[in-house]
Amino acid sequence: MLLRTLNLLARGTLLLGLACLPVTAVHAESGHDAHMHHSDDGAEPHPHGYTLASERLVLKLDNGQRWPIDAALHEGMMGIRAALASRLEGIQQDSLGDLEYKALGEEVTAQIATIINNCKLPADADAQLHLLIAELMRGVAMAEVSYTGADPRPGALVLLNALDKYPRYFADDDFPPLAH
Repeated sequence: MLLRTLNLLARGTLLLGLACLPVTAVHAESGHDAHMHHSDDGAEPHPHGYTLASERLVLKLDNGQRWPIDAALHEGMMGIRAALASRLEGIQQDSLGDLEYKALGEEVTAQIATIINNCKLPADADAQLHLLIAELMRGVAMAEVSYTGADPRPGALVLLNALDKYPRYFADDDFPPLAH
């Protein structure tokens, strides 16, 4: 079910809803437990440590520190890095074909599914990871739009941007930046 959902997202079927998708909906797909938090200000209860859909969803640090990682996150992000690195020259020169962008999207989607299925992050770090995953999936959806006649290159640029954010927000000291 998760892989099917990711594939639908990647193909743009749910792209319009992604910007409004609460992190809790993505979190529930991952199989994690959602713990409800009731605030004293009369607001609706929401899962503890998660941003409500009505709030702006942006990556942030943990009190100035990067979020912890697990092995699945490191390996998955290295896989995404490798997928982009192997196509970087073509992305930069705008010479990749539609099938290459589609293959890039499929590789990134598979890595995201592996990250989610094997996630062992604390709840707050996991919530931040889902924001990064949403950005990655937006890039995948944009890169796989060749059937609509749209230019897929901007999607690859979104993926590169998300890849740049990863080591700024997550404590993966073994993750080499991808110069582009």
